[in-house]
Amino acid sequence: MLNKLETLKPGQYAILFRSNWNADPDVFHTLAELDTDGRWLSTETGKELFEYDGDKIMKAWRLDDSSDLLLKVAEPTTDVSELKHPDERAAFNAWNNDVDCPLAGLDAKAAAWKAWGFRAIGHSPVSLAIADILTERRRQISGEGWTPVHDDEHVDGQIAEAAAAYAYYAHEPSYDIAPSMWPWGATAWKHTEPRRNLVKAGALIIAELERIDRATAV
Repeated sequence: MLNKLETLKPGQYAILFRSNWNADPDVFHTLAELDTDGRWLSTETGKELFEYDGDKIMKAWRLDDSSDLLLKVAEPTTDVSELKHPDERAAFNAWNNDVDCPLAGLDAKAAAWKAWGFRAIGHSPVSLAIADILTERRRQISGEGWTPVHDDEHVDGQIAEAAAAYAYYAHEPSYDIAPSMWPWGATAWKHTEPRRNLVKAGALIIAELERIDRATAV
């Protein structure tokens, strides 16, 4: 169901957000609340999401109303074709069957997150965390140009160091200056909220593992 932002009701949402920090868009998933004044607030920090020109909510999934679980509020992202399915309801029902009951015992919010994670990577019953890390890895390749060819040039552990930096400083309230352990230029350091920082770290770990596997392949 196609929806415009102005038609959404106040409440809790899982969103796909584009931050135009430093005029360099960063797309990520996060939790947000739409209040009665029409403001989008970060669930984690309570601050308004829109800080920079070009900031945009690309998709939103309402968490406190299961009938509106999948609400698309803007144009598709470049890789949205990977998320489509010819019959999503049938696929969901096959997964959420009476035998396996993957959503049994979960409250509405937890069930919404788990179902959304299932949808996000082609209907595989995995956690939201894994889904977000794989989505971020695809974004790094398609959006940042960090392709396997690019990664294969970093043979001295730089990718692992970048992952470590995001993980180590994940919970720092504000760390806008690149730390000394960051292996690249300051403009490439994009510290945000803790969960987002850890998603980036996880995706970079995958990138380094894949680089090692390619280098050691017989």
